[in-house]
Amino acid sequence: MITAAVGRRRRLMAAGIGAGLLWTGTKLAAPLLVAHTVDAGVLGGGSGQLWLGVALFAGLAVVGDGFAGLRRYYGQRLAFVVEADLRDRLLARVIRLPAAFHDRHPSGVLVARATTDLQQAQQP
Repeated sequence: MITAAVGRRRRLMAAGIGAGLLWTGTKLAAPLLVAHTVDAGVLGGGSGQLWLGVALFAGLAVVGDGFAGLRRYYGQRLAFVVEADLRDRLLARVIRLPAAFHDRHPSGVLVARATTDLQQAQQP
């Protein structure tokens, strides 16, 4: 049921995965940039190369943080949208149940169980 709800939100899921992959790319590029900066700027003796490397590293950190924020945003948005979709589907199902079912099951128990079950979509 959850996979069907997520499947209908492919663009949102793809955006989250894409932001995550780009964030991972910035994390993988950081050590390579540091190595190049040390080789060119420190060992090579060029202070211009050193400052360029520092500036690039700072820029990479800012870009990486932006992708990390987007990754979290799209992940949480997907979780909220899926939970809302599941709530709508659950309500439609409960409304279709016969009145005898509602007589046997107190509404507070139904709401508590539904809330607990649907919040599991938010858990990592």
